[in-house]
Amino acid sequence: MPNDQTQITGQANDSVSPLGGDVVYDLLMSKIEPELTSENTEHILELAKDDTPEERKERAERYARAFVEYDRQFAAAEREWVQQFTAYKRASFKALEEEVATKDQDYLSSLESSMSSL
Repeated sequence: MPNDQTQITGQANDSVSPLGGDVVYDLLMSKIEPELTSENTEHILELAKDDTPEERKERAERYARAFVEYDRQFAAAEREWVQQFTAYKRASFKALEEEVATKDQDYLSSLESSMSSL
């Protein structure tokens, strides 16, 4: 049985976003701490292999701060996306309502004209 989304659009709703989580993560993290992007995480151990204990501690603290900042920026972006999606949905629904109202009015006018000619 098709889900509600399929019934409305005629398409399966496999993914609502063209952006995967990795894309969003890398987009935000690349500006915060490039060493933590998905393409660089496999090299972190290599980067840190010659760190002194003090440098390793500083790196860990820097990474922890980066994840806190990532969470903050992601939450802000998510709020903005929800606002944009909600505004788009409202505008689309309003346009649809106006189109239906116009067609209804045209139909009623046509019906009225047909009845008056009887």
